[in-house]
Amino acid sequence: MQSEVVHGHGLAVDEPDDPTAQRRVLVIDDDRGVAQVLAIRLRSAGYATTIAHDGASGLEAAEMELPDAILLDMRMPGLDGLETNARLKHHERLRDIPVVFLSANVQDSARHAAFAAGAAAYLVKPYEPSEVLEAIANALDARARTPVNHRSVQRTAESTAESTTARFEAKEVSHESS
Repeated sequence: MQSEVVHGHGLAVDEPDDPTAQRRVLVIDDDRGVAQVLAIRLRSAGYATTIAHDGASGLEAAEMELPDAILLDMRMPGLDGLETNARLKHHERLRDIPVVFLSANVQDSARHAAFAAGAAAYLVKPYEPSEVLEAIANALDARARTPVNHRSVQRTAESTAESTTARFEAKEVSHESS
């Protein structure tokens, strides 16, 4: 049986019918009906889903849930899809999550803007459910084949080394002054 847990700011986490599902997809769309239909389709394919209805709650959900992929509507009030995506890409823990953009905009300029922003895919509404599932599967497969972001690993290692060195030097100073 499916359950829905509501968190602050219009964020709903839908538990999958299959509790063994490992992959989580965050759906960010201001159209509640579209978001719900997407979540149902994704759950029926074995994904766990989280729904957010605007960019701000989508960012909050991404930080809390660390999804494996994100379906993101381009046009939303407040933070639009491109701005939401830009903020995701500036967050160290979220930047490597593949984002599939959804839009009613069929113009090449919108598609180019999405891909320039790092989109894994761009789907035009109305889309076929199989297209969404295929785009998510491809995004997850590409992510699995991508090596760990070495720059992030390097920054983490440098930060740990600096912290360890600082603690060691503080101990030395404390011993010398005794």
